[in-house]
Amino acid sequence: DLAPHDVVVLAPGTYRERIVIRTPHVTLRAEAAGVRLSPPDVGGAALRVRAVRGVTLQGLTIVGGGAGVGATGDVDGLRLVDLAVAASAGDGVVLTGTGAIALERTTVRGVGGNGVVVRGVRARLHDVRVEGCTRTGVRLLRGEAHLRSVVLHANGDAGLRARRGRVVLREALVAENRGPGIALDEPVAATIADTRLWDNAVDLVPPETTVGAGVRFGAPAREGTAAATRDGGRDLYSPTDGAALSP
Repeated sequence: DLAPHDVVVLAPGTYRERIVIRTPHVTLRAEAAGVRLSPPDVGGAALRVRAVRGVTLQGLTIVGGGAGVGATGDVDGLRLVDLAVAASAGDGVVLTGTGAIALERTTVRGVGGNGVVVRGVRARLHDVRVEGCTRTGVRLLRGEAHLRSVVLHANGDAGLRARRGRVVLREALVAENRGPGIALDEPVAATIADTRLWDNAVDLVPPETTVGAGVRFGAPAREGTAAATRDGGRDLYSPTDGAALSP
């Protein structure tokens, strides 16, 4: 049994199970690269934090499951760091409940639903890449989502879709999504700045959305046909840390 402030270190290997954390202020982290959580079926989230504060999850690759990571209830102080989430049957990361959550240096790729869902919490996403998801990249249903240095690429619907609440988007790339790049419903308070949008079905919905300084439309110049597209010194198509994420 876990006690508050315990640190659990997982050795490299594949763990074919689900993990539910119900103890506050614990850390679950990988000892080194190659820690893979892959549940045997799609019955629920592979990794769930349930109504406890101060949990940190770090360095894990999560493949499969009904969802990748789920958080419910009062999960204030939850930190999700250096994760790779892929191939879940439903949404990749589902953040539901109350409290402040940080999602950092994480990739969500090729899940069967939305990449990241925010409902009720105050979520901060920094250095996050969401691509190739069947539905929307990041979906805000209510609450707050602050996104900085994110890539929302090649998702089946919108890159970012906000229904209610507040969204802040800065230093982002939103490209090649099959739906709108950014779709905002009327009650949403939005700040969008220093962001590039291109080759989405439509870049902004509604098109008269007010944007701040540094918002650009259209692809950046390429450094030759084989070179990675770069913007502001960042490689926008760099390989993810979650290589070989097939189930």
